Amino acid sequence: MGQSKTYVCRKLFLYHLLTERGFVPFKVAPDKFNVKFHVWLYKDSPELQAVVEEYYASQPKNG
Repeated sequence: MGQSKTYVCRKLFLYHLLTERGFVPFKVAPDKFNVKFHVWLYKDSPELQAVVEEYYASQPKNG
């Protein structure tokens, strides 16, 4: 029996972009690294990964 993979979104702007593109998280949870923040959990898919890659490609590079 295969398990579906989960994508964990930790960035608010990425969350907004995913929402604009029609993705709905199946759960909102406290960030295990900083409980003052939340993370959004999505069922991973090639379509979701394409939006995530687009988001990170548009971000300025450090250095």
